[in-house]
Amino acid sequence: TTTRTGVLYSRVLLPGQTQVAAMIAQQPTFVSVELAANDVLPASTGRISAMTPYADWESDYDQVLTAVRSTAARGVLVGLPSNAANFPSIRRARELFNEWPSLLALGISVSLNCYFSSNYLFVPGYVLTLLSKTPTTATCADVPGAADYVLTTNDMNAINARMAQMNGHMQTKAAENGYAYFSLDAVYGLSKPRFSVSDLLFSNTPFGANISLDGVHPSSQGQALLATAAAQAINATYGVSIAVP
Repeated sequence: TTTRTGVLYSRVLLPGQTQVAAMIAQQPTFVSVELAANDVLPASTGRISAMTPYADWESDYDQVLTAVRSTAARGVLVGLPSNAANFPSIRRARELFNEWPSLLALGISVSLNCYFSSNYLFVPGYVLTLLSKTPTTATCADVPGAADYVLTTNDMNAINARMAQMNGHMQTKAAENGYAYFSLDAVYGLSKPRFSVSDLLFSNTPFGANISLDGVHPSSQGQALLATAAAQAINATYGVSIAVP
């Protein structure tokens, strides 16, 4: 697996070459920068401490922008969603409870605790973990420090506060450098479909047409929405006329 990964990676970047080095080598006239989502995403496991420390992220981000400035290219910076609760694969515990008939058919009983719980669940990880332990009972309870895919209200507030802090820094840097800016809310801020265990396990679009099967990344349709948002931001900042649908 490691060898195959190395072969595939070499088709994108040369050995020892970073994305920033590759960008500079291309002598670009326009650069897009999205460096934030993977620094927050590990919190979806329920371990808030897994997020990249803010100071580390800011330092890395500013170094990337310094490299972009060295090329004199124009650019667009991509911000994070404003509310983790809008994420299509993060659901309230009660939404899981409402799916108890489908879960029971899979050997998973659902505790009444889930109906009353204020917790959130990253359902791809939570449900698949339950399936690996059948027969079992879903309690929707949080185990502090554990990778249990359960997020408390305090956890969600912490994630949202971190994303707001990062977005604020990105917007400041966009203004300082004259770069365009838009956020992933173009996709992740949209309304999400009703949660269904059957769809999660058997549908090609369990989180709606804009999100891929993993519940995290945009589908091709979602990517098109992001491209439109990027074009609109670039048009507004640079006074150009990129065609948008």
